[in-house]
Amino acid sequence: MSTDADYAGLTITPIPGTTLDDETAGVILAPTTGLVTNENGATASFKVSLQSRPTGNVVVSFAVNNAAEVETPAPVTFMPAEWNVAKNVTVKGKNDDVADGNQGFIITASSDAVADTDAGYKGKTWGTVSGTNQDDETPNFTISRTKGLVTSETGTKDTFTVVLASRPKANVTITLSGNTAEGTLSVATLTFTKDGDNWKTPQTVEVTGVDDAVKDGSQSYLILVSPATSADPDYAARPPQSVEVTNTDND
Repeated sequence: MSTDADYAGLTITPIPGTTLDDETAGVILAPTTGLVTNENGATASFKVSLQSRPTGNVVVSFAVNNAAEVETPAPVTFMPAEWNVAKNVTVKGKNDDVADGNQGFIITASSDAVADTDAGYKGKTWGTVSGTNQDDETPNFTISRTKGLVTSETGTKDTFTVVLASRPKANVTITLSGNTAEGTLSVATLTFTKDGDNWKTPQTVEVTGVDDAVKDGSQSYLILVSPATSADPDYAARPPQSVEVTNTDND
């Protein structure tokens, strides 16, 4: 419309054009390395956010490459109204009972191929987060009483127990030896297996006083407790321990 007669009757030809989008679909993970969890249940966390507003809900799921070391984090959902609010994801360490040292893990983030309605996000893998789950086991064997055992030449008995501190990677056989002139042992060896709960079940050793028919007073001696054979190098290398026993004279 114009009061200028020369322009009033002109037809304006539309000029086609395209507005270029400067947003791309993407999931941001931070940090992507350096997470540290522990087998005692200590957790670590990282944040997840979207690069652009989706046209529908986006569900980001996670997969763990080493499920024996950490729990798989729960999925997080982004709705279009709060797409730019970062969400916290918690990773929890798992206990495996084995002295296997610190173990690495990798968490992969991806969009749901079914639940997501935005084609830019649907069913895509977005990256990984890596970390370390710290071991909390130390290979060793524990003796319930290392001092104060008392027997007598009349045949009275005393006991102690032995148990492993962690699940061995192979069966462990422990040998026991002492002064047979003063006391006898109910067993000469103890075997702990890598399967089941045998490794953490205390095994009892009974010590019985021996009569020597000599008036020699109370006699103290040591029972040596040491690993004999195991294909688990951590247990095969453990140093021996000892138990102090006194056998009371009756002569």
